[in-house]
Amino acid sequence: MKISDSSRTLFHGDRVILMNRKTGAWLKISKECFDILEVALEQHLTRDELLNRFQEAQDRQYFNGLLAKLDELGYWEIPHSPHLREVSFSLTQRCNLQCTHCIVDALNTSTSDCLSTADIINICVYT
Repeated sequence: MKISDSSRTLFHGDRVILMNRKTGAWLKISKECFDILEVALEQHLTRDELLNRFQEAQDRQYFNGLLAKLDELGYWEIPHSPHLREVSFSLTQRCNLQCTHCIVDALNTSTSDCLSTADIINICVYT
């Protein structure tokens, strides 16, 4: 978890206002909740690690709801991970060539299928 550059924090007594400058959305929380968030950020805790530190299920549930509201607010920076933009399939019986651009030697290829349909679906869905 990391705070977004567009997020701001204001303190007013025992209350803290967390806001997104881009959208104008804001959320008021207690200083106690903010202190817990600060510790989690300092210790680089994941959401699950933070929630597992609560002993009471009710506290865990409340804080999970708070984190969900902060997600909606756009308070967190969303890490960008590389995603596949496009997947192309060229369906053939088997490799039977020795193409200069390919690292596979046709004479040494396996006669069994490398990937099952389920494997291909998993690659497309979860990558």
